[in-house]
Amino acid sequence: MGGATSSYATLAATLAGCGDGALDGAEMRAALSGNSAQGLTADQQPYTVFFAPSGMIHMEVANGYVDRGRWWITANDQYCRSWSRIDGGQEACFAVSRAGDELTFARGESRLVVTLVTGNPEQLPKIR
Repeated sequence: MGGATSSYATLAATLAGCGDGALDGAEMRAALSGNSAQGLTADQQPYTVFFAPSGMIHMEVANGYVDRGRWWITANDQYCRSWSRIDGGQEACFAVSRAGDELTFARGESRLVVTLVTGNPEQLPKIR
């Protein structure tokens, strides 16, 4: 339990400068770099994405699906990513907002809500 409390305190410190609402590029970078996001796929499979400080992203879904790619923040405060397999490797960019430890990635009418987790608890990428 102490580890979870410590992780939550670290996450709270990371997000301390980021109020709820839309995040700017610096806030996105501070929230994502070196941390993970957890959520559910469309078919309710839990997944984790790790945002490496190097700009690489790594995903693992509970059903065994894995992917990797790149992430970056644009000059106009958009989070962008390009996966190796998802969307055929096409770049996609999103506005990001925060409510507590939840982040919402928005593009057009599409919304993805994830929970931000400190560090890389799933130790991604895993060697297979």
